[in-house]
Amino acid sequence: MRTIKWVGPAVAVALILLGGWMFFREDAGSYAVPSELCEVPVDSSTLQPLLPDGEELEVYEPDVDPPPAAVILMCRVHIDSEGAMALNVRAFPAPSGDLMEKFRAARSAYGIANPHEDTIGGEYAIVDAGGSLLETACPGQGEEAILEINIKDFSVQGDSDEGRERMKNFTEDFMNSAREVYCR
Repeated sequence: MRTIKWVGPAVAVALILLGGWMFFREDAGSYAVPSELCEVPVDSSTLQPLLPDGEELEVYEPDVDPPPAAVILMCRVHIDSEGAMALNVRAFPAPSGDLMEKFRAARSAYGIANPHEDTIGGEYAIVDAGGSLLETACPGQGEEAILEINIKDFSVQGDSDEGRERMKNFTEDFMNSAREVYCR
């Protein structure tokens, strides 16, 4: 026959307090996932899987003087004062031709370590778990105009099918919203 020992009241109170502290600690320090990044609406359900844990989220557009050519959006996301994500949107009067060649010419500029050719929202894209690059039509900027969208996730280590899928989901959501904002 097995006997069960009674846990003393002091131990029971300590366990209850520890459990309560851990419960409240998780919720108290977490930030709210935004529904907009630098005035571009985003679905928080596609953004949240890309963001690291932390207590404070800051979204801002850095002052760059002079701004790089063709840039219409430079957006940065910091978690606890650490760079977590960069979103860059540039407008061009016509497609670049070969996006992969453009990527290869300036590989480090795009935040994609392990490039995979793919399709995002019907558009040719270069993607890995840590970033994406694509061009999409933007008739509001001109007849042949395109938006070049580059997303960099600085919190990603390595590459995986699951990570690429998360990046693709967010990129498609961001692309659709960016077209609504900039291509009317």
